[in-house]
Amino acid sequence: MEVEEETWNRKKQTLIEEVAEKLINGDLDAKIQAARDIRKLVRKSSVKTRSKFAAAGVIEPLVSMLISTNLHAREASLLALLNLAVRNERLGVSVLLLLYACVWMLGKGGKGKELVSQVTSNSFIAN
Repeated sequence: MEVEEETWNRKKQTLIEEVAEKLINGDLDAKIQAARDIRKLVRKSSVKTRSKFAAAGVIEPLVSMLISTNLHAREASLLALLNLAVRNERLGVSVLLLLYACVWMLGKGGKGKELVSQVTSNSFIAN
């Protein structure tokens, strides 16, 4: 039983890393699909899985997609961020701060980038 669980955990970690890679380095279509995949994968997952996605670096690219001119990118990233924040108070607070920074950025002509960068660099997002 332990071997099966360990194999499953490795497969899940590999999937998280693959989706994160598409989100971070893919073209816009790949990023949109990765955001949709994140939303589906974390919908009924544990807090630990949500935290692993955050640790893989998906938060900042998802937030960046929120200010895209592409409506599908904005929608996919918002839904992924909301699903990541569910049942994880620390990650939820981080996501809310990032959403606030994003809205503030839109209203201030991009001056909120420093806030986004500061929040995403804090260790509590990855934990």
